[in-house]
Amino acid sequence: MVAMRFSAVSARLDKLPQNIPALWRGRDGDNSKAGIETGFAALDAALPGGGWPAGALTEILCEPQASGALRLLMPALARVHGDGRWQAWIAPPYLPYAPALAAVGIDLAATMLIHKPQAADALWAAEQLLRSGLCNAVLLWPNTADFERFATFHNSILVQIKPAHTLLKTSTI
Repeated sequence: MVAMRFSAVSARLDKLPQNIPALWRGRDGDNSKAGIETGFAALDAALPGGGWPAGALTEILCEPQASGALRLLMPALARVHGDGRWQAWIAPPYLPYAPALAAVGIDLAATMLIHKPQAADALWAAEQLLRSGLCNAVLLWPNTADFERFATFHNSILVQIKPAHTLLKTSTI
């Protein structure tokens, strides 16, 4: 089932124009920049740079109630914690379970939670945090997919977690 869905998505991606400089597809990218290890060898092998890209947007499509996205991110979030910078969670659908975060090695004292802002405020907060360089990771559950204003992320992990039904409404950066 997953292979069939991936093949359908891949076929749609292949139909996108090839001459758009802002359009980057992982399989076509420059793998020379090291990624942040995900904690899952098979996923690291599939991602350009061998892990989550730093300084770029990663979109994870899943239903808001699903915790699979967070399970994928936890090892990397724990790995980058401790560099003296913060991690920000903007508008998560549920309050993160602090004992679970601490159990994987995330420093709760260096984790900020921004509760349910308006869509424009969520984007503004993410932009300010990324521009400042104060965060090594920003997780965002947006009500919108307008990420065009983000250009560089100061080697931070930016992850947008959005509903799977928005598959064809990807961000344009």
